[in-house]
Amino acid sequence: MGSTKWSRVKLHLERIAVAVNGLTPGGYVEVDIPFKLTQKS
Repeated sequence: MGSTKWSRVKLHLERIAVAVNGLTPGGYVEVDIPFKLTQKS
């Protein structure tokens, strides 16, 4: 999982779950977790 802090990962759990659930056995996916939070408009 690299060096991303758990507190930052928790903010993106839904995106991570969608990416992981879309995998097939033996698959691989990277989920980009931005370093800085961006504000939604």
